[in-house]
Amino acid sequence: MDGPDFRGLAIIALCAVLVLAIAFLLALKVEHWVDRASDGFPSWQRQLDRPSKVVSTSGPRTIPLRDPAKANMPAVGNPGLAFSQDNYPAEALRRGEEGRVVTMLLIDATGAVASCSVTKSSGSRLLDETTCRIARERVRYEPARDAAGNAIASRTVLPVRWAISQ
Repeated sequence: MDGPDFRGLAIIALCAVLVLAIAFLLALKVEHWVDRASDGFPSWQRQLDRPSKVVSTSGPRTIPLRDPAKANMPAVGNPGLAFSQDNYPAEALRRGEEGRVVTMLLIDATGAVASCSVTKSSGSRLLDETTCRIARERVRYEPARDAAGNAIASRTVLPVRWAISQ
């Protein structure tokens, strides 16, 4: 036989695609197991992802005064308080959509969320958009501080797990 063996190459390519698909599905399953396992952690361990200080969301936001005692402090807040089962988008509930969204928030010098971008999608456009909308509208932080204690803009990661309660 002269020329390349296209049948053999096609079989090799098909096997490679199948191996990649299986690896991808396994990675998704492992992520699901990790998310489920984190539900069993004691509450103090779950709080490691969320700072414990609650910041009021009412009233106009102004840049806080210089505070040398807070020099070099990161932004502090508890964004988890802004999310509840009541915020679950009705359409996502009807479709049975669940997932974990990871966002990057830009916190301005007043402690408000200036911008939100999805760094890891839940797989649901609706859940991703709802996460950023809620973050921009309701999440507030005590702003980060520079070395002199002045309030400054900063970035923080906000993971949100959307799960339909049983």
